[in-house]
Amino acid sequence: MIFRKMTTVLLVSGVLLSAAGCQLPIKPADGSPTTIVSDKIEEHKYESYYRNNWQYRYLSANEKDCYGAIYTVLTDGFEQDATVSIQEDNESKEYTGVSVTLPHPLHSQEEAQRLYNAFFRDNPKFFYVSNRYGLEGYAEEGIPHYNTLLLVYTMQESAQDILRQRPQTTDDYLTDLYLHDRLAAACTYDNAAAKEGNDRVYPNAYTAYGALVDGKAVCEGYSRAMQYLLHEVGIPCTLVTGTSRENGEEHMWNLLTVNGYNYHLDMTWDDSEDRLTHTFMNLTTARLADSHLTDEAQAGVDTCTATQDDYFIRSGTYIDTYHREDIAKVIAAVVLDGADTVELRFASDKFNNGLLFLKNATLTSQMVNAALHSTGHGDTALWEYQLFGRPEQHTLTLVKK
Repeated sequence: MIFRKMTTVLLVSGVLLSAAGCQLPIKPADGSPTTIVSDKIEEHKYESYYRNNWQYRYLSANEKDCYGAIYTVLTDGFEQDATVSIQEDNESKEYTGVSVTLPHPLHSQEEAQRLYNAFFRDNPKFFYVSNRYGLEGYAEEGIPHYNTLLLVYTMQESAQDILRQRPQTTDDYLTDLYLHDRLAAACTYDNAAAKEGNDRVYPNAYTAYGALVDGKAVCEGYSRAMQYLLHEVGIPCTLVTGTSRENGEEHMWNLLTVNGYNYHLDMTWDDSEDRLTHTFMNLTTARLADSHLTDEAQAGVDTCTATQDDYFIRSGTYIDTYHREDIAKVIAAVVLDGADTVELRFASDKFNNGLLFLKNATLTSQMVNAALHSTGHGDTALWEYQLFGRPEQHTLTLVKK
């Protein structure tokens, strides 16, 4: 479950200019010279749209001004279809894109990376901007002054078909659930991109475009697509990076606010092997830690303690009992709704008991069918099933054969 971690191409070699304030011209697609932006960028023009964004709040004052300049240029300048020249692999390459004159120079590649990550983690609606970017500027007494950011466009597409059909509700959970399931249906995990681990060979797999339009993505694409969809319906969401506890692979997922409380959501792992589950939908930080290691220095990711909109709590499929009759009643209720999958999460000390019960398909069927009969639905029966589980998350899933 890989993502592009700190590998955005900072294309600075050959672009440090000798004169302070000097900029390279930007040429539009037709080749006639022009400059898309000027030194009159209104960096606070759209501040009301982003002042409460998650990552923005943790930037310095100068970085916030630069953030605002990027927002203004991307909002006002997208239709100005032009090209930017970026130095890549010792060769100047032209891309469709936009140049942003920064109100304050950046003095290191690390600062540029921090600003870039903060901006695009906060603003999924700009998902048509590529993972690559360039820096231009000058050196003064050996100190870089990057005063121009070159952004590259990919393809801009909408997810309006998904968004138009969302439930009309004030309950964030129902909208979250709908988008979770629709994204899983629209996208499959791009195993080739994951195996190669190369965002140059498979650039779309790391973007919302790859997930929503191509229908193939790795974890970064899933996460960016989910963030975009959630932002479009007014649900706050950011990106979180870390690794898998099981194998140490780099990973990305979402942190979102549902009905006023923060939760973790991992779309990629819920769509593994194209079998939709909700194991990682709306987890506390403590529960997530059973399977994920979060990268340090990500502000706010430890604030997830609420459980009321955890998928299993909301669906009534959280099991905190040893009594098999009670487990059978929960399964019966799900089967009665016409589902062909039953997902259960057990309290940690009840998991092994539940596993032993469900592995005995004959006994489970007898008890579930008895529960159905006792409620006057004797004409309905539990189907034959395959049993899947994630022991570290204490979940078991019955899938109809």
